[in-house]
Amino acid sequence: MAKGTFLKPSWARIYIAVLLILFGLLFGMGELNFSKNAEKAEAVVKDIHQFGYNPMIRTILIEYTVAGQEYDGNLTCFKRTEIGEIIPIYYDVDNPSIVKSVYKWYIVPVIMILIGAVWIGAEIFLGLQGVRKNGQNSENNGL
Repeated sequence: MAKGTFLKPSWARIYIAVLLILFGLLFGMGELNFSKNAEKAEAVVKDIHQFGYNPMIRTILIEYTVAGQEYDGNLTCFKRTEIGEIIPIYYDVDNPSIVKSVYKWYIVPVIMILIGAVWIGAEIFLGLQGVRKNGQNSENNGL
């Protein structure tokens, strides 16, 4: 950047940051609602499907029992699992067919909200820096 120029805040970048915060809030509310009705159970891994080149991201087919009734489900798993392994799961008490492997997904919305907030803060800071530099430049130029 040339001397005396500054990065002006962009409404498009601010808009993206606000959307990131909103998506984080919506995702967080969904996770909070799930966590209120979730209970822990154990599931048996029945099959594993690996997609793409990353061997650590897999879709696992599971079988679990809630109140004497058997359910089948599938989960995205980010750790090495084997067929026949027993893994912890969380299911929705009102609808046991809704199941998740990780209960603490709340960190994802927190990260989204923090990134959005820092982004907006940086835009405001850069905008204020630009206003100050612009004011100094106009005073130095005799305006």
